[in-house]
Amino acid sequence: MPARSRVVSALALLLLLWAARLAWDYLDKTSVAHEAMETQLKLFGAAMYEYHSSTGRWPASVDDLAQTSLPHRSYVWRQTARTLTFLWPKDISADPKQNANIVLAYDHAGLFNNLGRVWVCWGDLRTEHVREKDLRARLRLAANAVGTSVQHFASPPFRETYLPKRKGLEQNPSPREPIRTAKIA
Repeated sequence: MPARSRVVSALALLLLLWAARLAWDYLDKTSVAHEAMETQLKLFGAAMYEYHSSTGRWPASVDDLAQTSLPHRSYVWRQTARTLTFLWPKDISADPKQNANIVLAYDHAGLFNNLGRVWVCWGDLRTEHVREKDLRARLRLAANAVGTSVQHFASPPFRETYLPKRKGLEQNPSPREPIRTAKIA
């Protein structure tokens, strides 16, 4: 076998192994990437309840969470917040068990999310890896519910903020944007 075809075969094998590892990480819920996102979402959810128990108000921005123990528990919390979309519900119970159907935050950035599934932190502080279209449908239902009050804060999408703009491309080169909801009266 010529040396050139051996090199091509070796490169093809490395590419196949890389793709297999990526697929394994995507499907394996115990991978480091999945566990890290679950942990961060739970920390942010717990910080929302902590802020409410200390002030009597629900947080309205990420800056409010700086008054909780979150900065001490996660030194990368501000960087992580940039990749999350927060829904700041105002009329929820102080008991997390009663808020099982309310979305507190979800992750809108990263390769895994571009494959159609997103990590969600629910009001009872459980996390779940759900299909993006299911989350969109759930948020539309919540936005259309009578008497629902949802205040939305979203960090700008990662692609818009951190990647350089290229000539000839739109402002957001990706058709995928974080799910946006509005404050409901």
